[in-house]
Amino acid sequence: MSRSHIKKKPMRNSAMEALGFIERPSVSYVEGPSVARSELVSTTAQTGLTVAEMWDTTELHADSMVDWQPVDVDERHLNKKIRWPMLLLSLLLVAGLTAGGYYMYQAPASGAQAALAVVVSDGGALGAALNPLETVTEKLTPGQNVDSAAIGSAAADVDDASRELFSSAGELPASESSSRSAATEAATQALDASNNLTGLATYVGAITPVMVAPTLITDPELVDLQTAVSDFGQWRNEFDTVRLSLPEGTMTLVTQELALVSNRLEQIQNAYVDGLRDDDQQAALAAVRDLEGHLSTAWSVLLREADAVKVEVTTRIEAAWNALNLLPG
Repeated sequence: MSRSHIKKKPMRNSAMEALGFIERPSVSYVEGPSVARSELVSTTAQTGLTVAEMWDTTELHADSMVDWQPVDVDERHLNKKIRWPMLLLSLLLVAGLTAGGYYMYQAPASGAQAALAVVVSDGGALGAALNPLETVTEKLTPGQNVDSAAIGSAAADVDDASRELFSSAGELPASESSSRSAATEAATQALDASNNLTGLATYVGAITPVMVAPTLITDPELVDLQTAVSDFGQWRNEFDTVRLSLPEGTMTLVTQELALVSNRLEQIQNAYVDGLRDDDQQAALAAVRDLEGHLSTAWSVLLREADAVKVEVTTRIEAAWNALNLLPG
């Protein structure tokens, strides 16, 4: 049989070639399958049949497919000598992959340590900002010492430090959940303390000017009726304007007491004006004393509520400190 149909196919063994055991690729000679030509065998010698009849009386015989088998050709060996440059290159490649894998394995731990260091630093900044806030809280006394500038500056520093700590805590991975919780708690408590203090200072600063009764003349001979009505009405309008502008949810008991005072103002004003009209100085003086008594009651409520807010601010500052102490370092 002619072997013209046999095909040569190269077969590579890259690993063996790289190490130098094989100099050139081996070649396989593959003999394709041989199929015998089909033969048409007629089952009858009759002629004059139709095509359909001839189809039905004809059998088709074909030999089975001939299996093919690859024929290996010997490989030329290099007396088992190793190509050292190729081996070294392979070793370097393996070492590089190993180092890269180790770096990828260590990268999360290094990133966690760096993020934790930022949190610790921001926690220290917040701790430094809490000290001035605590100082201005202790000094705040309605009617005596409300340093709005100092309170605003201390609160702004705490707000900035708290937001920085919030941001850095959010960068911590799940493995540092305890530190993230402590940092978040510290920032939350510090922000609440700052907001409560500034709210108190703003409230006290706004309401203090109208918490003192106006200077009203009670001697009918020293003031005309029109001037007395104007003076009382001007103060009353200022009082209600401030009261209605107070924020909801802040110093609620004080706001409620001021509403009670406002409801009494019309009656007190009428009593004052009537006393002057009737030349009854005692009646006019009694009306002024009534106004002072209501304002004094409201002021007492203000002092009590201010002390409660100061205690809450101090408590939150202490809670922030306790949370900061849970951070490493």
